[in-house]
Amino acid sequence: MRLRYTTFRFCRFGDKKETPVEDPVLTTHEAARLLGVSVRTAQNWIESDILDAWKTPGGHRRVRESAVLELRDRLAQGAARECPRVSVLLLAGSEVADCCHEKLSAIQGVTIERTADTLSSLVAVGRLLPTVCVLEVLAGAWDRGAMVGHLLNDPSLEHMRVVAVCDSIGRGYLQAFIAHPRLCLVAHESASAADDVAHLVRTPFLEDSAAAAECDLPELPYPLPPNEPGRLSAVRRAGLVDTRYEAEFDEIAEFAARTLHAPICLISLLTQDRQWFKAHFGLEARQTPRAWAFCNYTIANDFFAVHDAREDERFQRNPLVVGPPHIRFYAGAALRDVEGFALGSLCVIDRSPRVLDAQEQGTLRLLAGLLTDRINLAITTRQLHSRRPGAAV
Repeated sequence: MRLRYTTFRFCRFGDKKETPVEDPVLTTHEAARLLGVSVRTAQNWIESDILDAWKTPGGHRRVRESAVLELRDRLAQGAARECPRVSVLLLAGSEVADCCHEKLSAIQGVTIERTADTLSSLVAVGRLLPTVCVLEVLAGAWDRGAMVGHLLNDPSLEHMRVVAVCDSIGRGYLQAFIAHPRLCLVAHESASAADDVAHLVRTPFLEDSAAAAECDLPELPYPLPPNEPGRLSAVRRAGLVDTRYEAEFDEIAEFAARTLHAPICLISLLTQDRQWFKAHFGLEARQTPRAWAFCNYTIANDFFAVHDAREDERFQRNPLVVGPPHIRFYAGAALRDVEGFALGSLCVIDRSPRVLDAQEQGTLRLLAGLLTDRINLAITTRQLHSRRPGAAV
């Protein structure tokens, strides 16, 4: 049930009387629905002070409808960079495809490139590295079934969701991939096919659930950047998480550790719920829960240091402080893609309290800059490789 309260607007000069104006009080779920985003995204905007809110005595967040409408207007005008961006490759040519294109074009933050054949689509995939690939797989289009297999099995495309709009015969072409977690099927004959496609395109960055829709999310134990939805999309586009270890990244981590006399150096990438290490010198773990990551503060501040974690109330109870590797000192510099989104950080860690002087801070920033260039080069190289003539399907 929606709560309401009444405020009074001051009358302008010449008005006869004050006019009562209703400004409803909304829950986080109601605000999310009004904004057209997920509850999680609305929660992120509240945490980042993009959307003004307060807590009830019971600990639930509430916002004013006027504040939500004001933010919605800003988003509509393109003034908020926080709005997530999703690139879609659409391979289809039927009337259903035209409806899909119309529905997708109405979603804020979505860019679409449409292709007409399998070969040009494969080239476009390598060039764009889209967030979502939508394709029709109908009777006679067995080559598109093979294309789906290529998209799902290529490790450089693990960030991408594949949506197949198929008839009964097309579904047969995809039988070997039906259970794949990144493949979603939509019935071509369905009257709601275009709406279903639009919903599936939104879900990579609107990580919602039935439970989240019913109640406010718990308060996160770390700060979120104002552009967190777009940042998560950028991490997916980079395609580095859960990839094999590479010598060039390991060498940078080892060099940074030795140069700054630190026993541990990490190259971390932050997903929605994990801190995954592209390189980890001096530490056996390959990943941790994101809630444990000191790097949450680095991506929000560009550079971040903790001299003694035992004396910092933000980290005193952190499992990485009270247990192995018993972190005391941390210093990190953010790693950004070509669009400026923070993917993660280059950080050095010590088991004893210490302070980096100005020269050492400069060194860490310089190494992070070089590593950023290496990451963006790796992304570009993968794109160029996928665009080479004769690339296997």
